[in-house]
Amino acid sequence: MLQPDQILQDRYQLKALLGDNASRQTWLAEDLETEDPVVLKLLVLGAGVQWQDFRLFEREIQILQALDHPRIPRYRGHFSLDDSLFWLGLVQEYVPGQSLAELLHQGERFTESEIRQITIQILDILIYLHELNPPVLHRDIKPGNLILGEDGQIYLVDFGAVQDRLAAGARTVTVVGTYGYTPIEQFGGQAVPASDLYALGATLIHLMTGLPPAELPQEEMRIAFWNYTSASPSFVDWVITLTEPAVERRFKTAREALDMLEKGEPLTQRRGAFFSLAAPEGTPISLQKSCDRLWIEIPARLQGLSLLDVVVSMAILGAIALVADTLIFRSLFLLVLFVLLGPIVLGFLGAATVAQSITLTPDTFRILRTLFGFSVYERVGDTAEIESVSCHMHALSHQRVSPILLLPSSFRLVALQTVRGKYMFGGYLSEDEVNWLVQEIQNWLRTYG
Repeated sequence: MLQPDQILQDRYQLKALLGDNASRQTWLAEDLETEDPVVLKLLVLGAGVQWQDFRLFEREIQILQALDHPRIPRYRGHFSLDDSLFWLGLVQEYVPGQSLAELLHQGERFTESEIRQITIQILDILIYLHELNPPVLHRDIKPGNLILGEDGQIYLVDFGAVQDRLAAGARTVTVVGTYGYTPIEQFGGQAVPASDLYALGATLIHLMTGLPPAELPQEEMRIAFWNYTSASPSFVDWVITLTEPAVERRFKTAREALDMLEKGEPLTQRRGAFFSLAAPEGTPISLQKSCDRLWIEIPARLQGLSLLDVVVSMAILGAIALVADTLIFRSLFLLVLFVLLGPIVLGFLGAATVAQSITLTPDTFRILRTLFGFSVYERVGDTAEIESVSCHMHALSHQRVSPILLLPSSFRLVALQTVRGKYMFGGYLSEDEVNWLVQEIQNWLRTYG
């Protein structure tokens, strides 16, 4: 077996094992001739190694020899090694940095701006690969194969699943790729440039949500990630197009995908109905939508607190006050009663009688609150300035004030994040209601906003 500090081919000194499985090892090594760090990929030929493994390794060597892109680690050579076992070796340039998978595992979270920059760099690499003659398909794009270098650039590594389109006509099908990132057609040996775009989209979903695509729900075979990110509707819609199950509904080329991303235009062919949630059972919220308006009405109500709670608690405390021995004690007790329960009563009356309506048009949005039919709050903004729609949890600082009365510790709001600030509405909505409203607004904005 190979060991650290061992020297291969009188040239490559092994430093650290980077990856190991039954038939492959990847090592960080030093090229003693140039004193440069390099990566050695080694395939052992022996029991358990399939012929297709050898063919894939051989193809990787052939393809890498022909590639010349600044963000694809350069081919440095290859060799064979007979050391009780027969090894094939591939030598590549070493890129110092960390994979996106490692960063995600460490809890790193990426902003939309950072994800867009990562996306543009990956698309630049894919444009180069796909526009070669014949086109080269990577077939295994995922966070683990994308290195964020110390220079801030993204590098695409591990061409072990690579295919050129001339080889695609062979009748033998070798299934490659990683579950969650691989499109359906690739499992049938029908990979096309749009297959790499699907894997890119699945990778971006992982960066946007912090969750592997396989752990997210699905709707009609689509990765249903839109409720797990606060990214802008236009970017979410663009990623949805990358990850369409049907290859004909995706962007055809990496160049087309990049052009649409840079334009930042809404993809009008999207249909919000594809991603609609049914209204939660029993909800009193009304929602109406058309091409020129989305209207939501939240009637006056309060969940988690009944008027009976307030009345009973006040009656108990009031009775205690009435039987108090002294006027001073009685007065102090009534004062405490007023201070503690006054805001609760007012809050109950407000929440029970304030109705909310939200109206969005392609140009503007308005949030209106009314009390007994009179407007008490109104906010107006530009629809074009909405950057994201999400759930906002608002924590309350109250404590239990009687053995009977207990208010919720927090409540949910729908938040519209704009360039000018955050606009919120809702309060005491259920989780299903908030998710429903967030998704309906996101869908409408993607289609008509």
